[in-house]
Amino acid sequence: MTTGTYTRLAAICTAAAVYTTAVHADLVGVLDVTTGSGFSQTISIDGTETGQGMVAWSEQILTEDFLVAITMVGDPTAPSLGTVVQATNSSGAPMQLSIDFTMPMNPMAGGSVSWMGSLAASLNGTDVLLDTVLDTAVWNASIGNDLIGTLFDAPFQLQTDGTGSATATDTGSGNLNWSGGDTLRVQFAFTLDSGASVMFNGGFGVIPGPGALALLGCAPFVRRRKRPC
Repeated sequence: MTTGTYTRLAAICTAAAVYTTAVHADLVGVLDVTTGSGFSQTISIDGTETGQGMVAWSEQILTEDFLVAITMVGDPTAPSLGTVVQATNSSGAPMQLSIDFTMPMNPMAGGSVSWMGSLAASLNGTDVLLDTVLDTAVWNASIGNDLIGTLFDAPFQLQTDGTGSATATDTGSGNLNWSGGDTLRVQFAFTLDSGASVMFNGGFGVIPGPGALALLGCAPFVRRRKRPC
């Protein structure tokens, strides 16, 4: 694999691109945030090209009850997406949160694809809990109308013991046939205790053909695993 490919994949997996070029209104991502208390907001976000074919989207929603902040860095031609998502519950009760981001991508025909994803979660607060919502995975990804994969499948919990933090990671990969599409969507869904803050950081990619896993740069995570700490 070339040095340029490694550089691109590192950016996807960490979502740490620097914004250095002009905003492009035709690369519009869509953020949907809903809560169990009835809040719902949809925001269109202009993409910013960051070099080497990568595009970044960033947005923040702050209310009296919660904070949601996202940074997404993706390659609409691959497609692949690096995610950094932060949520804080400043209300007086546990809160259900759903955070969806949809990235526009070059249309892809259906067929056989391979996918790989990796996600780390860091929870902070005093005796706080992050929990799945019913039987829904904390993270899922889809292209067009097809569900591609999930991470932190239900039942999953992450909890702090006293004041401090707790971390966990999950990885997944697979092969499937799909119908094609021109959007990549990731969703985070979870319940967060009052006074808790969580950050998710990870990457996800799909490439047609059997060589996809080797090209995604996250090859050390081929075997699915979950490591709560």
